[in-house]
Amino acid sequence: ERCSSVKPFMPPAMVAACECVLVATNHYQLPWIEPPPAALAAAAAHELDCLQTALDWPPTQVVAHPFFNGTTAHSTDALFAACDHRRLDELIDCAVARGVAFEIQPKFWGEPTAGGLAELFERLLARGGKVALGSDAHSLAGLDRWAGDMAAVVARFGLRLEDVWLPRPP
Repeated sequence: ERCSSVKPFMPPAMVAACECVLVATNHYQLPWIEPPPAALAAAAAHELDCLQTALDWPPTQVVAHPFFNGTTAHSTDALFAACDHRRLDELIDCAVARGVAFEIQPKFWGEPTAGGLAELFERLLARGGKVALGSDAHSLAGLDRWAGDMAAVVARFGLRLEDVWLPRPP
């Protein structure tokens, strides 16, 4: 089943060499990532378009930090609240059908500026989707900082092993 078609991000040989394929669509600080429009509603629609693009690429296994928007004028919570929730539900259904997980990070779901993301993960899990436990650690110290907070994430969402995405064995 296809939601729509997109061009591949990487050559097939490179994809085949990867243990997993995690797609971060909202790294707007990178020159090859299209920045969102300035208006909130348009930026929220852009976020859904980015999610759609990741889901449309068959190798995608995990969508990294959906709705995190640390480099634009709108908070993560505002983007989530402003998005078309009917379309979001369709994208969640697409992710579930394709076995694509959404990454959940302690620093995003629980902070006041990102509180609405709890609803995103609840909706995903209620439909049988999976979460990938992430830390966004870029160093060992960062990993240590967030690893201790995973228990709170597991408890908050009542995660069971079958709710958590794990890389496929090579």
